[in-house]
Amino acid sequence: MKKHVLCLILILVNLEISAQTPLIDSLRTIYQQQSDSEQSIRHHFTFAKAFIRSYPDSAIYHAELIIRASRKIGFLKGEAFAQEIISQSKHNKGEYELAVEAHQMHYDIQMRMKDTLTAGMVLQQKGQEYSEWGYPDKAMEDYFSALKIYERYDSHDNIGSIYNDIGAVLREQGRFKEALDYFKKGFYIRKKYSTEDKFYYSYSNLSNVFDDMGKYDSSFYYANLAVQVAIKYEDHISEAIQYVNMGYSHRKLEHYYQAESYYLKALDILKDSPYNDYLITLYINLGTVADFSGQYQKALFYLDQSRPFVEKTSALDLKKDVAETYSSIYKNLNDYKKAFDFLNQARVIADSINDQVNNEKVAELNIKYQTQKKETDLARNRFELERQSRQKYRILLGGIIVVLLLISVFLFLRYRLQLRRQQAELNLQ
Repeated sequence: MKKHVLCLILILVNLEISAQTPLIDSLRTIYQQQSDSEQSIRHHFTFAKAFIRSYPDSAIYHAELIIRASRKIGFLKGEAFAQEIISQSKHNKGEYELAVEAHQMHYDIQMRMKDTLTAGMVLQQKGQEYSEWGYPDKAMEDYFSALKIYERYDSHDNIGSIYNDIGAVLREQGRFKEALDYFKKGFYIRKKYSTEDKFYYSYSNLSNVFDDMGKYDSSFYYANLAVQVAIKYEDHISEAIQYVNMGYSHRKLEHYYQAESYYLKALDILKDSPYNDYLITLYINLGTVADFSGQYQKALFYLDQSRPFVEKTSALDLKKDVAETYSSIYKNLNDYKKAFDFLNQARVIADSINDQVNNEKVAELNIKYQTQKKETDLARNRFELERQSRQKYRILLGGIIVVLLLISVFLFLRYRLQLRRQQAELNLQ
């Protein structure tokens, strides 16, 4: 009973405990001693869900225990859930290749369960992983494979969703007209078969691609429709995102007053939110439009508001953007010393970002090397096993041939002996 209470408390308060603490070690010991596999799966399910965002390694640990327990009782759904947890956790760690592998295992399990529609959804998730990893062609392969499944089952909501994903890849590649076609297809399907709250994503995508094409009137039209849906369903974060997008479009058009007003609308929504990085981005945008419109003191005021959040963030690119914006403002104020100091600060941060990127590339290459090495070792082992198998086969075949030869010789000698006896009997007669 105590274990169930502890489990419930963990979910309700979203307790974030490091995977290395004695408490977690003791909990692991408790649950590893569970004799009932189904009960063990339920417990590990609880912990995996609780840790997936903040402690992905711990989530993976519990997912692997779910796999082990599920295999004992042939519970494929448990394995499928565990692979989903692993894929999300690997994604949160930025290990996209391993996330893709987990998605593939999840897909294979769904196909073994003959749940083809869910398998299609997993394919779509794998495509999204490839897209974020920077492999648009592989993403499109998975998207179109999933689309065939959705069409077979007349899964209209999923068809509308995947049209948006395909459009997003095309937009990323700069193929705006093709992207627009897919976004429109997705919207028409959702308009016919989905609930109104799903329209937001279609409106947002249409607004973005029209902005890319320089058709700002259409962009603002769909952005305002997205805002109306967000307000109706009290999705304030999505509402703020549209205000930021419209502010950015007005900034490109050099409508600085309108841009500032939209950024301030977004700030009014997000100011009490825990999304520090969004707030930093907003203050940078506000500082930039004030700088561009010649209101340098106001620009400094906006940037100064970002300082408490900049100190908390680990996003080096945002820190660099803040420093560069300060440098631009002080340059326009003819305070070249401060402009130089902030520009130098931005360069130092840029070097750190490059080092981080290089380290990530090295880590990614190492993962690829280890994967390739593992595949090479497996191939070598398969070849060695096949060679040994062929050698055993040759030895066995050679032995059989020798035995057959000996039998043949024996039969031949026996036959000749019989002939000699018959000849001797004839001679005696």
